[in-house]
Amino acid sequence: EVAEMHEGTARQHGVRITVGTGEQTVRCDPRKLKQAIINLVQNAIEASPTDAAVDMHVDGDSPVYARVLDRGPGIAADLADKIFDAGVTTKARGFGLGLTIARALVRQHGGDLTLEPRPGGGTIATMQLPGQST
Repeated sequence: EVAEMHEGTARQHGVRITVGTGEQTVRCDPRKLKQAIINLVQNAIEASPTDAAVDMHVDGDSPVYARVLDRGPGIAADLADKIFDAGVTTKARGFGLGLTIARALVRQHGGDLTLEPRPGGGTIATMQLPGQST
């Protein structure tokens, strides 16, 4: 759903969005989790160079890992410790709230959001969420 919502923006940036086929169940407020994913995908699209792909996939049972991967410049070392702080941004027209909000929403669900360098360049945003027992 989030990938479809961003098709136009991705096309404007010359970026493709790929979605893995994995499907997992988590107990959550779907609106809040969707907002967190929206924030991550928007950041990934804006960071990605033309002709790159933003990849989205989910794996694991408990915990469940939902990841958004890009091929942008990555997180500068001097920002790594404060990237989730409100007001911290690398964008000329950003407010520095997207990652702050996304992490808060994920933590409300008993999970966490981390960012790490992607091998070959870019960033991996990983939401770790408790799986739902069946």
